[in-house]
Amino acid sequence: MEAIMLKKIKVLVAILAIIFTFDAAAGENDWLAMIAPDAKTAIITGYTGTRGDISIPMSIQGYKVSGIGERAFEGNDTITSVNLYSSGKLTIGDYAFANCKNLTTVSGLYNLEEISAGCFSGCTALKDIGVSFNKIKQIGSCAFQYTTSLELNEYAFSGDVDGRNAWTVEIHSEAFKGSGITKLMITDNMRFIDDDGVGEWFSDCNKLEKVTISYRHTDNMRSLPLPSRLVSSKSLKDVEIKYFVRIKSDTFFNCPALPLSVQSKLQQYANVR
Repeated sequence: MEAIMLKKIKVLVAILAIIFTFDAAAGENDWLAMIAPDAKTAIITGYTGTRGDISIPMSIQGYKVSGIGERAFEGNDTITSVNLYSSGKLTIGDYAFANCKNLTTVSGLYNLEEISAGCFSGCTALKDIGVSFNKIKQIGSCAFQYTTSLELNEYAFSGDVDGRNAWTVEIHSEAFKGSGITKLMITDNMRFIDDDGVGEWFSDCNKLEKVTISYRHTDNMRSLPLPSRLVSSKSLKDVEIKYFVRIKSDTFFNCPALPLSVQSKLQQYANVR
């Protein structure tokens, strides 16, 4: 009987510990917020708490949280992980988490339709952002710029080995510039948006070793070429082309480790008109 009672007490203590942890994580006093333009919801503008692992709350002081403001967490070295699951659909302002040097994990990105410009720029410790960008429609310029520890699933933009999807994602200039990705599949649901002639969507990705092209985007039945200055990497050694594709002569640039045989193959596709 004593053993059973002791076990029950341990279970109760564990439950209370979980409740306490949840309450501490959701403390309204830790959040700064403003009323959204719709006057019905709130936008988070900052975080003053001491916990590193945070979950964006569903509501603050009775107002449903609808978004995170521009630069709301910029430069915050306290936060180590952000959970977006609990908050439903969100909008996130530009550079909301920029330069959070100790941020390592972001979960719940599928709650977003857009990752804003510079959202995680300079988060050098950011490693885990989930499996894929499934259903995200837009990735803003510099969104993951210089996330040097980022580990991205090879099928992050496709969800399957053939790169076939119903949704389209627009990727803006320098979105992944300087990121730590090691493998990349370029798929036909990706649209590369060149902001003011900058390009360089995956430039300076110096851990990138392999690129697979499964890209068949067409306009009036004519294959559209991949843009100039798409990828550069000091470590790139292999480019696999699954289907016929047109590229530019400088789609891959500053890739000194590319074998001559791969360079020759790319040049052949660049010469197609």
